Amino acid sequence: ARAGMWEQALRTAEAIEWARERAEALGAIAEAMARAGMTQQAQEAFHQALRTAEAIEWAWERKSALRAIAEAMARAGMTQQALWEQALRTAEAIKEPREQARALGAIAEAMARAGMTQQALWEQALRTAEAIKEPREQARALGAIAEAMARAGMWEQALRTAEAIKEPREQARALGAIAEAMARAGM
Repeated sequence: ARAGMWEQALRTAEAIEWARERAEALGAIAEAMARAGMTQQAQEAFHQALRTAEAIEWAWERKSALRAIAEAMARAGMTQQALWEQALRTAEAIKEPREQARALGAIAEAMARAGMTQQALWEQALRTAEAIKEPREQARALGAIAEAMARAGMWEQALRTAEAIKEPREQARALGAIAEAMARAGM
């Protein structure tokens, strides 16, 4: 009976007309499944939420859905690398530089909270940020990634990323955040 109720919740979420709300509902259900100890089903539901987010046309709405899903993944303690790779690919497909930078920042922050330290994931995030054509948004994305790396305890990578930021204000902000995280960690 229990499994049937979860399936009904997923079917109801799938029927939501608006894609952003549908993606966010699927992410919330997946988070609840993870908390209920249904890790495999939660992972599948998170993939479903991310696939729904991928189909959202509007950059702002896709970014909003991605942020909600990534935050739910972090709260649920999801550590499957494939989920985070899918989230990063979804952000990579956002064509509007400002929204892409914000989505990357949100995913990086969620990855840090989830304790994701796999180098390949962070390299994927950096490649995506470096491909942003608008210099200011590229700097913002790199800064957010550097800050998230510091929160994850990846000090050297965080400092290298901050050094690569070409916009002085964003570089200074990132370095300040890294120093603050190092101080909190007793470095």
